[in-house]
Amino acid sequence: MKVEDHQKRSETVGPHTVGVTSYRMGSTWHASVDNASNGAVLARGEGSTREAAEKVALGKAKTILGKAKAPAAAAAKEAAKGKAAAKPPAKKPEAKAAGAKGKKKDEEE
Repeated sequence: MKVEDHQKRSETVGPHTVGVTSYRMGSTWHASVDNASNGAVLARGEGSTREAAEKVALGKAKTILGKAKAPAAAAAKEAAKGKAAAKPPAKKPEAKAAGAKGKKKDEEE
């Protein structure tokens, strides 16, 4: 069989940009959704029309990407972690301070 009606385009799914590829082989349409930044295929779908195949693939990709962190949100969270790590740990009240007061009382008596 021969690939016919090949099409590739970019689409935004939430905060992510993905590539959507679709084509027909015989009477079946095939679609795949990939990560636009590195080309890794996220999901595939088949259908009797281009729209049906893309809908299946995009639905699967939305589920996968919904579980992933948004690129900007992940970067902001990492930056916040770095700032939190730079802060010195909070000081805990020392037990010696109470003991020192007790000694002073003994000395006063």
